Amino acid sequence: MTSIFKALQPGDAIAIVAPAGWVDPARLDTANAYIQESGFTYAVQDQVHLREGRFAGSDQQRLDGLHAAYADPAVKAIIAVRGGYGSQRIVDQINWDLIRANPKPLIGYSDITTLLNSVAMRTGQPGLLGPMLGDISRFDSSESWKHVRSLLLGEHVQPTDHPGCQVASVLVPGVGEGRLMGGNLAMLASDCGTPTQVDAKGAILILEDVNEDLYRFDRMLVQLKRAGVLADLRGVIVGDLVGVEDKGPPLFGKSAMGIIREHFGELGIPVVVDFPCGHGTHRTTLPLGVTARLEAGENGIRLTHAPLFS
Repeated sequence: MTSIFKALQPGDAIAIVAPAGWVDPARLDTANAYIQESGFTYAVQDQVHLREGRFAGSDQQRLDGLHAAYADPAVKAIIAVRGGYGSQRIVDQINWDLIRANPKPLIGYSDITTLLNSVAMRTGQPGLLGPMLGDISRFDSSESWKHVRSLLLGEHVQPTDHPGCQVASVLVPGVGEGRLMGGNLAMLASDCGTPTQVDAKGAILILEDVNEDLYRFDRMLVQLKRAGVLADLRGVIVGDLVGVEDKGPPLFGKSAMGIIREHFGELGIPVVVDFPCGHGTHRTTLPLGVTARLEAGENGIRLTHAPLFS
């Protein structure tokens, strides 16, 4: 695979967008400082400062902000300020010709899952499942942002180079190779039956979620299965499951790991759990749409992909 993006240089501009939820300006100020300290400049789209209910402006304003970031030749990468809710309200109106003509990495997770998978499927550009700007002041900013920065600068870093991967473990050993796809389970489930349903055929599927009752967690996996998303996987990476637990009574009767084992344990593919991606403390950056190799066994876990930046 040839490199897809041009490596950023010190002083290059990273655009800050808010395709979904509104964010407190104080969190934005702290996050902007991290970008500057990393040697980049930042370009905050005017739309980011807007608020309409829980959203960062109207659907049209959020869409315009995303389009403006792609259209600006001075912008070399784009990072979402937060998720929340709102990406599905604009994804069907995205100008894909504009994005194809202006390839640049889009970074986010959670609600941004819909946009990242759609970018990968519609344009062939990787969507970078990684930390959002609004999180930088609250979580493991140093290691997770360092990982993003190294990737953007064209250094050949791999997801499992992130020290947070030391907490990951092997549920089912094996080796698998396929495109990385997926992200937030709630978003993947709600995309089923729509034009943005994730294409996971032959893929290594990434799953993470936050604050879900175990019966809802199981129900969303069943929904993916019924929609055919789980029919031909090459591996599964289960990220952070923060607050995914019984909220009962009545209790579901299985733990989150028990549910994962039930759905994926007999497929004959590698399954890794507690991988640092999603809503937890540590966040790797995973390139959706890019072919990767997952090795899971007694010697630990290794996830590798080809260079994204030249």
